[in-house]
Amino acid sequence: MTGLKVELENWHRERFEGIDSSFMPYFSKGGWEGWLQVEWAMYLNSQDYDVLREEPIYNNNQRADLVINKNIPRGDNQVFNNIAIEIKCQSIYNSQDQFLESVKSDINKLKELRYYWSKLMVVVAIDDNILNLLRRENFLIRMHTNLAFGYRSV
Repeated sequence: MTGLKVELENWHRERFEGIDSSFMPYFSKGGWEGWLQVEWAMYLNSQDYDVLREEPIYNNNQRADLVINKNIPRGDNQVFNNIAIEIKCQSIYNSQDQFLESVKSDINKLKELRYYWSKLMVVVAIDDNILNLLRRENFLIRMHTNLAFGYRSV
């Protein structure tokens, strides 16, 4: 999990910080979580991770946004290293309450996974109140102009 967090930090520095703030995807009415899923899948695949999108890993067949290393063969003494990632991206069309409720819902989904899963909740937000709440919930926050990228293990 530590290596993955380092790669997300690298992505933030290499790719995300280069986006002009006037072209930020949070202006997109349809949401932009899908764009971020594809962006990370491509980036992490280039860093030798095995990345699957929209993978049904929950008991009720709900899908995780990203699953890392599920298809990597494991030796007899290797520790499980599956990582489930849920992503929430705020847009200017989300209310603060709607957005926070969707984050809580994804955290609860992650908590349902069995012990051998590593779990990461990633949030991209534009609202200062939300960022302050996330900090209180131990999210590590990285700023980019008026947008913040944050994550925490669940």
